[in-house]
Amino acid sequence: MRRPDNRYWNARPQHHLRRGATYVAVLGCTLIVMTMGLAGLFAVRSQARASNTLNDAVDARLNAMTGIEFVRSRIAGNQNWRTTYSNGAWATSQPVGSGTFSVTVTNPNGALNHSPYDPVNVTATGVRNAATHISQVTLVAQPVPLTCLNAAATAGSAITLATTTVNGINQIMASNLSVTAVGLTPVYPNVEAVTSIVGTGFQGTTTTGVTARTMPDSTVFDYYTANGTAISVSSLGSPANLQNVVLSPVSNPYGAETNSQGIYVIDCLGQSVTVTQCRIVGTLVLLNAGALSSVQGNVYLSAAVSNYPCLLVQGSMTIQFDSTTTLKENQSPATNFNPAGSSPPATATPYPWGSSNYNLTTTDTYPSVIAGLVYVSGSVTIANAPAVNSLVVGGTLTTAGQLTLAYDLIYFNNPPPGFCTIPMVPSSGSWQQVVN
Repeated sequence: MRRPDNRYWNARPQHHLRRGATYVAVLGCTLIVMTMGLAGLFAVRSQARASNTLNDAVDARLNAMTGIEFVRSRIAGNQNWRTTYSNGAWATSQPVGSGTFSVTVTNPNGALNHSPYDPVNVTATGVRNAATHISQVTLVAQPVPLTCLNAAATAGSAITLATTTVNGINQIMASNLSVTAVGLTPVYPNVEAVTSIVGTGFQGTTTTGVTARTMPDSTVFDYYTANGTAISVSSLGSPANLQNVVLSPVSNPYGAETNSQGIYVIDCLGQSVTVTQCRIVGTLVLLNAGALSSVQGNVYLSAAVSNYPCLLVQGSMTIQFDSTTTLKENQSPATNFNPAGSSPPATATPYPWGSSNYNLTTTDTYPSVIAGLVYVSGSVTIANAPAVNSLVVGGTLTTAGQLTLAYDLIYFNNPPPGFCTIPMVPSSGSWQQVVN
């Protein structure tokens, strides 16, 4: 038998090898494409996760900023915020958008209501999903003085000048209503009124149509009552007279407790109180004063804290002391108005305050003047010949006799508590991110 030609049989396996190689090549390409596709998919998912994480971090930061603005809005909307709130958390996990914020407020100087001028540290935590951002800023007081402080005398209502002399060349006497001069009244200050000025005798300028000056509200007493030392009205006797005494940061004849700022508070309980023949170095606060309350005779009042008021009265007051004569120590009963105290100089009330001029005698004399700011929430009647350095009257001001006005710019440049608005603003350079 003839054997088949080997060339025929050898050709078929070569055809099958070519087909197998093509299959393997296609399969390899497919695997490469799949791998690249999966890698791309993983990359996209990774980028999406990174983008979400970044977005969450941005939102968390914005939520923290919202927490800080939350605090600022609470402060701006509540003039009593220091007593309404306290140190600690003001909001916890407060929802905002798709996240939350928490915020704490602390006064580095102590209690939140320690002083209306204290700074506060605000720490806000913003959260969005797993992202957290903590921001901190210090808010500082930026006092804006009430405009009643830019005049020597300001009345919230009408001013009536009846047969009187008002001294104070180049000073300003202002009314948030009207000024009326009755009789031959020489008035030397410049006079301003919101509505009208009527009468004769004005020696300075007269201006109507002015903007009403901003005045204290009922909270003006709050700081002083919170930080003052109480004196019982019963300790003044009957009738209630604050007389022949020295009140100062180191002297309180009505009790063992003194006040380092010289702030003494008397709740008059509707009784009329007379302040006469005395020296006060500090801030005398008369609450619920009777309608016949007065300052008369000879007095010397000055503040212990330079920009604080000398006298605050809740009610009405007659100011009728005599500045043309002096306050004498040897008037009966003789009283030393610059005493050394029991352990000088720590217990001394020198004249002037802050000097070393104190003694054990009763032969000195002093000017009769209120050498500082006076505020009366009601109406004021002027008689005799008082001299006042800055007078603010909530109601009407009526004068007779002689009134001498002076003005001290310190009250406008550095307004005392109760005589300014106090916005809290971020301290420059205090913004920071807190890292846990």
